[in-house]
Amino acid sequence: PLGPKFNYNLGFSLGVSTDEFIASDYFFIGGHKGNLRRNQIAFAGYNLGEVIATNLVQVKLGFNYRLYPNFQIEMLTNGMFTSYDFDHLLQSIVDMDGASFHLGYGAGLTYNTPLGPASIFFAGNNKEEKTTWYINLGYTF
Repeated sequence: PLGPKFNYNLGFSLGVSTDEFIASDYFFIGGHKGNLRRNQIAFAGYNLGEVIATNLVQVKLGFNYRLYPNFQIEMLTNGMFTSYDFDHLLQSIVDMDGASFHLGYGAGLTYNTPLGPASIFFAGNNKEEKTTWYINLGYTF
């Protein structure tokens, strides 16, 4: 917490696969919230599974401000390097390779209902000009 109504959340993810490139080693990147799909990585700015990678490093920073007891505004930014192998991933980070770097950002509103949170979230990324939007009701189970 940064105050009685203001919170931050910070995250870091590292995904490393073998050199065999079997389908179960792929990471499916995109979507605002996580779901139960194996190897799914939530990343604001892309649709669910829009980016597929075999290796990645990701950092997220988000802020939530509670306007009313059940109503809040959310802001999120996430950055990620992706690559086909671990050595190339390290080199992409060192060189700050723009082709391997993905940046996503967005904002939205969430209202806590008896069925779970209802949210609408708008986001974009550094690779395309379109706006992506997400609607969610309840929890994934």
